[in-house]
Amino acid sequence: MRYWAFLSYSRQDEQWARALHSRLEGYRIPRPARPVAVPHGLPNERLRPIFRDKDELAASSDLGASLRAALDASRFLIVLASRSSAASAWVNAEVRHFIDTGRAADILVVVIDGEIGDPVGDDVFPPALAPLAKTLLWVDARGEAKPRRETVFRLIAGMLGVGFDVLWGRERRRLVRRGLGLTAAIAAVSVAVALIVWRQQTAADLKRPDRQQEAFRQWLTSEIVEDETPEPSVKLSILLAEDLDRNGWLDFAVVNSTSGYCGSGGCGFDVYLTRSPGDYSSVLSLLGGSTPRSRAQPPDPYLQFVVTDLTVGSEPLYTVYRLIDGKYRLAQYEFCNGVFYEYCADPAVIVPLPKRLAVRPNATYRVAPREDASEVTGVEGPQAGSPGGAVAEVAGGQWFLAEIWKGRSAFVARRDVVL
Repeated sequence: MRYWAFLSYSRQDEQWARALHSRLEGYRIPRPARPVAVPHGLPNERLRPIFRDKDELAASSDLGASLRAALDASRFLIVLASRSSAASAWVNAEVRHFIDTGRAADILVVVIDGEIGDPVGDDVFPPALAPLAKTLLWVDARGEAKPRRETVFRLIAGMLGVGFDVLWGRERRRLVRRGLGLTAAIAAVSVAVALIVWRQQTAADLKRPDRQQEAFRQWLTSEIVEDETPEPSVKLSILLAEDLDRNGWLDFAVVNSTSGYCGSGGCGFDVYLTRSPGDYSSVLSLLGGSTPRSRAQPPDPYLQFVVTDLTVGSEPLYTVYRLIDGKYRLAQYEFCNGVFYEYCADPAVIVPLPKRLAVRPNATYRVAPREDASEVTGVEGPQAGSPGGAVAEVAGGQWFLAEIWKGRSAFVARRDVVL
């Protein structure tokens, strides 16, 4: 045996046949109802496979070797009885083959044509089946657009040789258990979804810029107050609030002008990175300087930090910091020679030196790294160890940036630097 059943039907009833075929093959036989003796080759866990021929039979009614082999290898013949199948030479030939081979008792009939409640007429049975119609097991499925669950179970009961009430009772109990389980699952999912939505709303609320700024202010205020006795009047100004390290949270550059925190050179500012709400770390501290800027500079994955804390003559010099190993570190200086920062596409790049270099006495200080640039007058050549000295090298190596005095700087030629 290769098939649990051979499904015989008219092409006009194909949709009904497909639905029945799917439900029969999808049925898992309960352990107590599994047949003890199963024809060799058939599983006893499921009613599969079910043979369903998809080709129209020729008018000659000759089944052909392949169909006869499928019929002989099927445990049952299931006939969909309708006026269409009664007129089908194909269905009649399949029924005739089962009867001629002495297997009339293995024919199961599902009546799908006719009025509900009326006696079943002979016009729905193929000619070969009509004389046996009243002695065979048949299931009434009239009026069903597709096989109902109860109809399928009546047919399965006939195939397994067990009482319908046994199978149907087990199915009803299974459906109740599944319904209770489904209800519990839906309740659990509802709670989980509600929790997720609440968390998402809470996270969204925490990420509002105003909420993030307020949380940071509260944290920094508590840090300042904790370190001071008596409690000071805290004054904070947030100069910049951006996601500098690209972790989804705002980071801050803030001036702390609370009494006692500013020196003779004015109030500096600090940069704090936000690891998570309430968890902040200071990554850069500067004295003086202009309002900070941030900029994306590929391939650097983080935003760079730009301030103006040095000037050359009357022109600003831009100091660029990069986030490296969790801290903002000095990366380079940039000189735009009078062009506004926002429009400075090709600045002179000045690379910091690992240590200050001495500038020779009587060196010439200029306002740009060019021989024709104006001189900065009234400057004495500082020596190594003094507040002045060369602090960075202009790209190309022919000029150096020298710090003259707090915030003031100028350019000196290579010949004027003690290397």
